Formats: sequence, structure tokens, C-alpha cells
Amino acid sequence: MTHAARAFAKTLADRYHLPVHLADERFTSRAADAEFAAARRAGLARRKDAAMLDAQAARRIVEQWLSQPQAESSTA
Repeated sequence: MTHAARAFAKTLADRYHLPVHLADERFTSRAADAEFAAARRAGLARRKDAAMLDAQAARRIVEQWLSQPQAESSTA
């Protein structure tokens, strides 16, 4: 994760006094590309569906975050 991304996350957390969760998204675009290519080979996706690649990558980021155990906050 870049220094700029970590600094931005800290700025958000400091400003809004809410937890900010960081996600490693380095491989999500490649995984979405591979998923799309497999769907094309199987006849389940068309070339015009390629516009959804960013959405597929974002879906993977959310799925990764949701699958991780979250620490319980004691500041409720």
C-alpha cells in the first residue's frame, strides 16, 4: 500500500473519528481479468461486458474484507 493511501486513511480517521479499514487490492484487477476471460471462453460474457471489470475487482475487494474476522470495538 502506498504512503499516500495510508496518509489519506489516517486523515479520514482523524477527521471523522471512525475506523478506516485498508485493503490490499493489488491482485484484484488481474483476478477480475482472469475471471472475465474464463467467462468469455465459456460463452457466459461478451466483449461489451468488459466495462464491468472494475466492478468485479471492487466486488473482490469487498468479499476479501467481509471474509476477514473484524476486531470488535470496545468504544460503542
